[in-house]
This record gives sequence, structure tokens and C-alpha cells, in this order.
Amino acid sequence: MQELAAIFSDLGDANRLADSVRRLIELQPDASTTQYYGAVSQFLTGHLEAALVLARKAVSTDHAYVAAHTLIGSIYGNLGRQEEARTAFQSALQLDPRKSTGYLNMGLVELASGNRTTAADDFVEALLLDPGSAVARAGLAQARSEVEAGRSEKLKTQK
Repeated sequence: MQELAAIFSDLGDANRLADSVRRLIELQPDASTTQYYGAVSQFLTGHLEAALVLARKAVSTDHAYVAAHTLIGSIYGNLGRQEEARTAFQSALQLDPRKSTGYLNMGLVELASGNRTTAADDFVEALLLDPGSAVARAGLAQARSEVEAGRSEKLKTQK
């Protein structure tokens, strides 16, 4: 059942994921994976606070659950709580520093927070791990463009 939940989660199929979660609750109500897929299901349907509660339960059951930390970061990011998102993504990166999505997520948070140089560094790290990442490439281009625009504006005001 967990494999089906993973597939439906990856597909973003909220209805079939919800069915899988109901079965997981019957089979393993306290398992971290049950909490995690329940959180994903809530996230996909826009119930961010409920998703956050379940994702936190998954992490409290299994602190090394990288996907749950990442989901918590995504939830916080969607709630506009960038500092909490950053903390969650940093936790995921500490647990799995070889995963490009960790750096990609950090880059997106830093870009949204206006930290363009840090964002660019994170996107470079993501590209080193996954050279084909279109999202990291676009994020890097945006961060560099904003850094250049900031430099140009600074030069104008100094004259």
C-alpha cells in the first residue's frame, strides 16, 4: 500500500492518494510513512495547516525522514513563512546533502527572501548535482539577473 501511496503522491493524484492513506491508516496508523502520505494528501488539496500537523508527526516519529522535512519546508513556503521554510529545508539538506532538490529548495527560499547571491550559490550546487535541472538553471539565471540589476541601480545612485 505504501508503494501505491508513493506513486499517487508523485503523480499528484489527490483522490487516489487519499484512498491509499485511508488504507495505510487501517494497516499502520502510527507509522511515519502513514503520517507523511497523509500530509501530502492534505497538501495537495490545499489544507496546509492539517498537512503541517501530519508532516510534523512524521518527523517526530522518524527524525531522519528527509521527504517529511522537505514537505514541511514546502508547506511553510506556501504559507509565506520563509524562515521556517529555510530551517526545514536546511534540516533536509543536513540529512541528505547529495540531493539536488535540497539546494534547489534553498535557492527558491533565498530568492523569495531577496537573498540573490545566496540563492545563486544554492542553484549552482543544485546544478552540480543535477546538471539537467531546468528549474535550477532558471533560478540561477533569475538570481544573477537580479544581482546585476541591483548593481546597476547601486551605480546609478552613486553618481
